[in-house]
Amino acid sequence: LRFASMIVGDSSAREGVSKTAGPGRRKASDGGRRFQRELRAMMFGFGDSSAPLTQSVQLMEDMVTDYLQQLLHKASEACEQRQRQQRRGSDTANTPRVREKDLLYVLRKDRRRLRRVQELLEVYEEQKEARERPPEDYAKDDE
Repeated sequence: LRFASMIVGDSSAREGVSKTAGPGRRKASDGGRRFQRELRAMMFGFGDSSAPLTQSVQLMEDMVTDYLQQLLHKASEACEQRQRQQRRGSDTANTPRVREKDLLYVLRKDRRRLRRVQELLEVYEEQKEARERPPEDYAKDDE
């Protein structure tokens, strides 16, 4: 879910933001700051200074991280529910794994983000097909 950080918006990210790290939050080797560079660039792209305050970037990162954790937790719950419904007729005890459709299910009420995720998934599929395509095929397209 690399693209998940690209779908975060202001209003939803502020809801339920905790100011302290939760018990389940993992820290990166650099003190938990994973998206600093990307967030600085995004903040600049949305009109902030070319060098935003460190505290502003850290606050944005906390909001993004909290939003992603909430989103993935909801997707995990949807996955478990889907697995329970599928298991009713079978005896398999597979470990549930969050899938693309679980994330889409969670985002179904937020049309803007849902469209963005679907767009990113389409681009991902196009890139995946392009990587699998032999270079000779590109030469044929140019003719």
